[in-house]
Amino acid sequence: MKSIKNILMPAILLVSSLGYAQKTGVSSEEAAIRATIMDYIEGTGNGEPDKLRRAFHPDFNLYTVNDQDDLWIRSGEKYISNVAPGKKANRVGRIISIDYEGNTATAKAEIVVPGWRVFTDYFLLLKYQGSWKIVQKSYSSRQYLNEDKIATLNSELDTIFSEVNRSDHPAVTALAIYKGEIVYKKAFGSIDLDHKIPATVNTKFQLAALSRQFTAYAILLLEEKNKLSLQDDIRKYLPNLPKYEAEITIDHLLSMTSGLSDFWPMSDLIGLHEEDVLTQNQVLNTVYKIQPAFKPGDDYIYGHTDQVLLAEIIAKVSGKSFASFMKDELFEPLEMNDTEVKDVHNTLVNNVAESYISNEEGFRSSRINFGVHGPINIYSSVDDLAKWELNLLNPRVGTTALIEKFFTSARLNNNETLDSWYGQFTYGQQFYHWGHGVKEIYQTGILGGHASAIFKFPDQEFTVVILSSGMAYSGYLGMELVEHFIGDTFSDGVGSSDINRLGKKTPSKKKLQRFTGTYWNKRSGFSRKLEVQDDTLRYVRSGGRISALLPVSGNKFLMEGQSDVFITFKEKDEDFTLEFESATLPVDLFKRIEKVDYTTQELQSFVGSYYCEMHNIVYNLSIKNDQLIAFHPRVGEVILTPVVKNRFESTSWFFGGIHFNDDLSGFSINTGEIRRLEFKRISS
Repeated sequence: MKSIKNILMPAILLVSSLGYAQKTGVSSEEAAIRATIMDYIEGTGNGEPDKLRRAFHPDFNLYTVNDQDDLWIRSGEKYISNVAPGKKANRVGRIISIDYEGNTATAKAEIVVPGWRVFTDYFLLLKYQGSWKIVQKSYSSRQYLNEDKIATLNSELDTIFSEVNRSDHPAVTALAIYKGEIVYKKAFGSIDLDHKIPATVNTKFQLAALSRQFTAYAILLLEEKNKLSLQDDIRKYLPNLPKYEAEITIDHLLSMTSGLSDFWPMSDLIGLHEEDVLTQNQVLNTVYKIQPAFKPGDDYIYGHTDQVLLAEIIAKVSGKSFASFMKDELFEPLEMNDTEVKDVHNTLVNNVAESYISNEEGFRSSRINFGVHGPINIYSSVDDLAKWELNLLNPRVGTTALIEKFFTSARLNNNETLDSWYGQFTYGQQFYHWGHGVKEIYQTGILGGHASAIFKFPDQEFTVVILSSGMAYSGYLGMELVEHFIGDTFSDGVGSSDINRLGKKTPSKKKLQRFTGTYWNKRSGFSRKLEVQDDTLRYVRSGGRISALLPVSGNKFLMEGQSDVFITFKEKDEDFTLEFESATLPVDLFKRIEKVDYTTQELQSFVGSYYCEMHNIVYNLSIKNDQLIAFHPRVGEVILTPVVKNRFESTSWFFGGIHFNDDLSGFSINTGEIRRLEFKRISS
């Protein structure tokens, strides 16, 4: 098994790798080709030879190479004669790809015959007398994994989970699907550490951000049934929302481009504690006060607000509660009996893993008192998520067209894909990422002690899901499963040629010193420090976390521990900017600054009380130990460190970057999730 120490997931990086573009729609020709192939798949599966005759050209033949390495050719008529009318076959088919130009097309499909074989079909099609016909099919096959092989495989994979496979560790469950087959599904640890109740594959976990995909799917289902349009103004369904300067559509919510700041850091800003209750109505009271920070569609904010509004729209359009709609339209049809929405904070969820947070003494219980739904609060098991993932491969709820849209990249008003720090965002609320030379779709979620992760590798046809109830991040276990199955397909990615040159030329300490200093990101309001330690350039984050930068060539460096995260220094007018580059994701720019150093007397000009009308809260700014401090009784002290003139960064994620007005009459808070939250000075 390959080492995975360099496979760090983008959820824990500053910058993510590239996603990859998807088709924004399906052409009429592609739809016609798809219909022809589906005639073949359904005709063989449902005993409908007439559909096969409609799909095949009269001279259609099948080609394969048998076990004796001989070419085997079978006529289409002979193939059709083996299909008994009305007799259904135990087989599941799906289309993998379609490519066409002019009147010629190629396609690929997979047919699974459980317990026997898995067939990969390759088609050649021609547009013949106005219709697409299959003129040739070649295929290969492999053995379906039987119980003995799966048992052997499971024994090998169990070693990955040896550290969590004990009764005094919180629950962890794992799922792996390879080429449409469930190849691994196991549970470890205990759902209750006091009573040592063992976890099972039916144990429920808080999915946190993995809940978002179900909300998105529900919206697309309603669109498919013509119950709504993604271009509808959201005030059509939620008339109590404030009037906005520019229209916000459902599409804006689904693509996180509405411009509405995230309610979650705002809740922390007013002093939400772990034991506090947070209801949907409380959140809506906040959301209904928020105005967009930019024209909808021009930019993005990755937060929770848009998903809360989507859940409200689903309830309004369907005439059911969000929980009831999800149960009736998604979970029950897919027999996901261990899946439910917790839309009331004190609702009891049966067979759920207790939430734990690790500390020096072991684990402590951590309650989740939230009734918020849309972005979080769906509880599910790996057994149910297997059914969900298989539905995305071969839909029982929804259509193939819906699923294609589900995995389509969101776009901005300028038609560019939405390339966030986490990757390229999709309508399905997941991210495309390109790392180690392979395409990946992923999402992670953390809430209380629950940490969930899903990683998909579409080209390798592999998906892994990890659910846990007592880990800060459980995705590394999933990546070990990935490495076991498809690690041999990984490469060093975009920078392989550069990586091969590492260590062949080490810059002098004098040259490295030229890059040192403080670099500031205007969008987020935070800074990073570059310094030389032990003849190595190092990237210093807040909290003292440090990464070495390995020289590649010229002014380009690779971040140690990553195979595709580069930092390039661009020199202009005898100064530098720092550019993050991850695969071909658009760079993120940091500008080198002369960090301002206010004297204690100069800091006095910022001292005073500041009022936020939106939340009806006051923060008092004072000086303590020669530092500017923001204080709120429920939050405590937040240290504000000067970056440039009138701009500070804080020690709290929800305070982010603070920008004082030129006349010091107030300040605004800017983070990745909050934009321009205004505080007005009310006293000095």
